[in-house]
Amino acid sequence: MTADLPSPSAGAVLVLVDFQQGFDDPSWGTRNNPDAEVRAADLLGAWRRAGGPVVHVRHDSTEPDSIAGLTTDHCVSTTARMAENLGFETWVVSDATATFDREAPDGIHLPAAESHRAALAHLDGEFATVVDAATILDAVEA
Repeated sequence: MTADLPSPSAGAVLVLVDFQQGFDDPSWGTRNNPDAEVRAADLLGAWRRAGGPVVHVRHDSTEPDSIAGLTTDHCVSTTARMAENLGFETWVVSDATATFDREAPDGIHLPAAESHRAALAHLDGEFATVVDAATILDAVEA
C-alpha cells in the first residue's frame, strides 16, 4: 500500500499550513487534537531526513488580531480543495490538523472534534485522501 502514498521518493511535497503560535491564545477557545503540532513535527523531521521538499504556508495579515491556519475546517480545507482543483493529488493528515469549537448560525454549539471530523469527511474522497501521520511516516521511511 505504501507505493500509493506520498513520499519524497515519489516526488511528493510536504505542505505545512500555518502552524502559528497565535493559536495558543485562549481567545480561540477549546481545540481538539492538542498533539497536531507534534504529529506535524514528526512528519517534517521524517521528510527532511528523506531529503524531500517542504513548503511552509504562512498567513500574513495587516490586522494585528488576525492569525489563521492549522485549522482543518478553514485553511487546511481551502488549501486541499485548491490543490485538487489545480490538479494535484492531495493527502490531508488527520492527526496533524485541528480546529476549535464553533457556534453555528442557529446558535448550536459545535465541539471542535465534531467540526474536525466533518471537515475531514467533506474532503476525503473528493478533494483529498485523508490519512493519519503513522501511515505517511511508514511510507516515508519505507
